[in-house]
Amino acid sequence: MAAFGAMRSLTTVDVGSQVTGYPTTGAAKLAVRVLVALPLLVAVVAGDPSAAQQRRGVSNANTTVGEAIRLGDEAHLGLRPLDALEHYVKLLDAQPDVYPALWRASREAVALAALAARADARTDWLTRAVRYATAAVDARPNGVDGHAWHAMSLWKMIQERGAGDRARRSVEVIDAAKRTLSLEPSNALAHLVLGEWNADVMRLSTITRWTIRRLVDEDVLDGASWETAEDHLQLAVAAAPQSLAAHLALGRMLLDSGDAERARDALRQVLERPSVEPVDPILKQRAQALLAQS
Repeated sequence: MAAFGAMRSLTTVDVGSQVTGYPTTGAAKLAVRVLVALPLLVAVVAGDPSAAQQRRGVSNANTTVGEAIRLGDEAHLGLRPLDALEHYVKLLDAQPDVYPALWRASREAVALAALAARADARTDWLTRAVRYATAAVDARPNGVDGHAWHAMSLWKMIQERGAGDRARRSVEVIDAAKRTLSLEPSNALAHLVLGEWNADVMRLSTITRWTIRRLVDEDVLDGASWETAEDHLQLAVAAAPQSLAAHLALGRMLLDSGDAERARDALRQVLERPSVEPVDPILKQRAQALLAQS
């Protein structure tokens, strides 16, 4: 997304070759078209129209997948998450296991949750986001984007809960982020999740942390630090400099840890860079408010 999107540039190119299976050079395209058309011609000449129809059906299905992804990506880049989600969901209604549509649907649902004013609406969107991301992981266990959005959607979900519940669910979030990094060590989304999680723990009061440790079996809070938070957030910014979410998280973390000067630099990045994600206009407002407080 895009960054709060997949934190990478999203175009139809990343699904085109997977969907059609066609190479991209001109000569190779011609060769493949001949090879694809030949069995069709033989089937018709041999009086077997069903074989030809079946092959056309596969081609039509592939075209439908590519077109749906293209239209969804256009809506996403146009900062229209609901329109984008509709394109992906329409495709998933017909073909539930299309991996590129599943993780993109999770991305849009996370964005829609951030745009929702009511807590119940945010919960509904995030529940859908987690469901889409989980299905993406099932559809492609080694898919980076599926794991990345699984981590992010889980993280956004538990942020709607109280401190104790966040601690209980933290293991699941951390595991999802670390699985993403095992597949792609520079993944910006995973570093953003881990950076925000570390900062979130450090913002807890001493008594709150003591209480949580008595309630939660696993000492999930041990090891969290401002330094670890900054390390992950700096890596997120380096991997996706276009991500306003990463710059904002870094600025807020630096402000809360007492480094106001560097915090202002990071927050100014949010204001100066263009909006590339549906939530970016809101992130700019938050950055402006934090700058006013610093």
